[in-house]
Amino acid sequence: MTKKAFLFLIVGVIALSACNKEDIPKEPYYFTFYVKINKRITEPTIVNGYHGTLTDRNGKVKLKKDSIDANITPVAQNDIHLYDATHFDKIQEFAIESSGVTVYDLKKIKKADIKPKFVVTPNKSGFFQFDTGEIEYIPLIAVKGKKGYYPKGLTKLPALTGELIKIDLAIDYK
Repeated sequence: MTKKAFLFLIVGVIALSACNKEDIPKEPYYFTFYVKINKRITEPTIVNGYHGTLTDRNGKVKLKKDSIDANITPVAQNDIHLYDATHFDKIQEFAIESSGVTVYDLKKIKKADIKPKFVVTPNKSGFFQFDTGEIEYIPLIAVKGKKGYYPKGLTKLPALTGELIKIDLAIDYK
């Protein structure tokens, strides 16, 4: 055995013996992916998951002076928070009735250490898309900064494999 190989072996043994199981973090590390959809994307670029347009039924559209169509639905760029569906019951605990609509307190959800796996920001056209992989998600649209809303109440979006589904979302909460 050459000197270099012997030295490499010694350094390797020392490095491996320095690793100790107590040094390994015991709690799983969780992080959120922030996804901002590019303004040039208007059609899905994914092959698996959900896509659509987020509109705001309460918003106002600024029309040009010579505009003919006054019935334009304004698009929204509100963040869409996607939580792991295993938190469904816990998120239900943070429901609030506001203006006859059930919304969820995003601040309290965060304090309960429930973090979204994805935060998707639609582009200027309101287009969004996300790949679910093999996990069910709970979508909540951030409205007024601290509240989460989903039309017709809290729901689970099933995991999709090899399927692309269009879901157009509308914010009708004031």
